[in-house]
Amino acid sequence: GAPVLDGDGIEGNYDLAAGDQPAIRGDEMAFWAMNDVVDQQENRPDMPPVGVDVTVTAFAFNQSTLAQQTFYRFTVTNRNAVPIENAYVTFFDEFDLGAAWDDNIGTDTTAHLGFTYNEQDVDPVYPIAPAGGVLIMESPSGLPNGRDDDYDGEVDEPDEPLGLTARTMMENAQSGPTTDPITPEEYYLHMQGRWRDGQPIRMLGIGYQPNGPSIPITTYQFPGDAVAGEFWSEENVDGEGGMVGGQRRGTLSTGPFRLLPGESVTMMYGILFAQGEDRLSSLARLQAFARGVQRAVRETDIFEPSRVSGTRTPQLNPLAFSLPAPNPFSGTTRLTFEGLPPDGSFPLRVTVYDVLGRRAQGPVAVSRSGEVELGRGLAPGVYAVRVTGVGVDETVRVTKVR
Repeated sequence: GAPVLDGDGIEGNYDLAAGDQPAIRGDEMAFWAMNDVVDQQENRPDMPPVGVDVTVTAFAFNQSTLAQQTFYRFTVTNRNAVPIENAYVTFFDEFDLGAAWDDNIGTDTTAHLGFTYNEQDVDPVYPIAPAGGVLIMESPSGLPNGRDDDYDGEVDEPDEPLGLTARTMMENAQSGPTTDPITPEEYYLHMQGRWRDGQPIRMLGIGYQPNGPSIPITTYQFPGDAVAGEFWSEENVDGEGGMVGGQRRGTLSTGPFRLLPGESVTMMYGILFAQGEDRLSSLARLQAFARGVQRAVRETDIFEPSRVSGTRTPQLNPLAFSLPAPNPFSGTTRLTFEGLPPDGSFPLRVTVYDVLGRRAQGPVAVSRSGEVELGRGLAPGVYAVRVTGVGVDETVRVTKVR
């Protein structure tokens, strides 16, 4: 059942001598298969299994751009003679970033990202608090729902991928409606973006407001911009203040969709890690990197299997760049890039924005020597320098003085 790249034109066989090869994703990959029969028979004999099997490819890259990230592709197949209606696929995450008891979580709905970051800048394990996240990179198309799930301006278009449809959190407590689900029915409620007692998530406090019918309902836990301290995020849960960090865990769900007999759907996730200058810059870097990965999924074949003798085009190049120097600066400042191919096949653009998000300079192409000069003609002030390319999206801050 492992994936194969066909080399002899004969479907269903596996003949290395004739040109068939394992369908390897990334630079190293593991494959396994599982189903829900044995676990159900042992732990819930009163409930028949759903009747699906799941194959998984887990893969990673040795390129520096992606060296701290891992990727997982799940294929779920309906082995029943009847459709599975209103199906969901859910990914559980509990990052325990360094010390497990000082984490916050949130949701970047437009990036289809669920993230965890530290409440404090300094973590007992990490000298600079990092951020981690689960990114939905590939998902099935769903039932008509009146939403623009892929944010392209068109609602319920044919084969529109669902992406992230719910993000829930569980409190680390002994009991109560905001703790971990236990029964299959409670898990299914979480998959739909509800608490385990069926209450909807409401945008105030922790999100459990059974006596607040006027409070807006959502299926996403803390979708506000945490970096900017916006409501409703863990930085701002009531319009005034944030929450104390804790041992955060949650789920990311996609659904509902219909799975016909013998039909398969595929989900692909990235588990991402980023570290900046402090906890919020780590989160900002994580969100920017997630968007870079999403662009690479759309624009390249880097996450697709390739033949051993071939190359992926374009490759995500091992890329590093120095922080702008000098910084602060009075005339101009300079970025220096390392790892760019001499033929210019890995284009990068550098754009400067002012504090209001308006473009102040660029985009400027990086020279083949790997250098770019910025700041000439800009007024004194604070600016954001954004570096973008295939799979790259980084932002650093510079200050120009008189």
